[in-house]
Amino acid sequence: MLIGGGGFIGRALTQRFLDSGNTVITWCIGKSVSASPDDVHIVNDFLQRSAHEQDALLMDIDVVFYLASNTTP
Repeated sequence: MLIGGGGFIGRALTQRFLDSGNTVITWCIGKSVSASPDDVHIVNDFLQRSAHEQDALLMDIDVVFYLASNTTP
């Protein structure tokens, strides 16, 4: 899972993981992920989902990269 995967580094990591045959789940505010929606599961509303839905989404995740930051003051 890439939290903040829509930024410069997140998009590069997403593409690298996809090229390596991995499944990618990205949690970002926008939909600026470089890969097509068929290749990447984009989650924009994670915190608004029920606990059961959150658990199901996180069940098979092996690694989390936290790349989120506020780039605009």
